[in-house]
Amino acid sequence: MADYSINVERFRRFRSAALTLFLALAMMVIPSCAGAPTCAAGTQAYEGVCLSDMAVQYVVCTKDRGVNVTTKLDGKVSGTFKVVADAALQLGYEKSKQENTPVALQIVKDCMAIAKTASPPSDPERAQIAGFQQRADQALQDWQKNQVNETPSITRSRNSAKKGQKVIVISKKFWPNEMVDIMGHATLVAQVEADGNGSFSASVTIPQGAPPPSFDTTITAAGKSSAKSATAPFHIA
Repeated sequence: MADYSINVERFRRFRSAALTLFLALAMMVIPSCAGAPTCAAGTQAYEGVCLSDMAVQYVVCTKDRGVNVTTKLDGKVSGTFKVVADAALQLGYEKSKQENTPVALQIVKDCMAIAKTASPPSDPERAQIAGFQQRADQALQDWQKNQVNETPSITRSRNSAKKGQKVIVISKKFWPNEMVDIMGHATLVAQVEADGNGSFSASVTIPQGAPPPSFDTTITAAGKSSAKSATAPFHIA
């Protein structure tokens, strides 16, 4: 009976050790599998996503130039060139609007041609390049039109004032909640924060350092984040 009890205890200890080892190995394997998906034929793993050959060429090109398309794949585990090109166009437009420059959209378009050149002539996805380049051209045109429509403007409560007098400056179409510098001639007269719509109204004082009376000058508002600016003529009375 004593030998039997010893053997049972040894078995329990062995089973406990084996279970502990199994759980430890499982914890090591599961994260590894999550970071390296099993990809279907014709795709390869890239940053946890299965992408076609041309999609990888395209993503690498845009990422090297500052437009990381994988951030816009919305949890997708696989993607063709169409999937990443759709995401790239969206990201490129957002970045161009945010940065106030068409550079991101131009990168998105240029990398399409680069991906096509780098892929073999037999790649069936090459046929999709032309259509996406046309969409990129349209996105660039839309961005340019929106830039014109979103150009800031200034309205003054008066067109003329003496040094030391107050003038109400009203402006709109800056970035939401950005800080805006207001200049009277060459002097910083106020810093204001635009509201959630990119608009503001501020009372400023014509500085003593303004030009002499009867001098024509300007009032300028310049966004510190957007680099947008608006200027209006002003007369020193």
